[in-house]
Amino acid sequence: MVYHHFDRSGPAVEQLERAAQRLKEAAGREQRPWTFWYHRGTARGYLVSPSEPHRELLRDRLDEFLQGPWGQQKHFEETFQPEASA
Repeated sequence: MVYHHFDRSGPAVEQLERAAQRLKEAAGREQRPWTFWYHRGTARGYLVSPSEPHRELLRDRLDEFLQGPWGQQKHFEETFQPEASA
């Protein structure tokens, strides 16, 4: 998991997408990291790039988390912008 502090370089979703691309390349992974935007108080972003053996378990737990109060009250939002075809 990586913390991303938003700055003024663009909209939050675009910053997370750029950070996800950099993390994907740095980690040498085929899968795009999952990105989350925390809205409560000071906005911040989080990126999760799980190893393959943990991917399914972490995905299940993140989905449960987002279906709970933090996701239902829109404090956390998963962001996604489809990658351009390569």
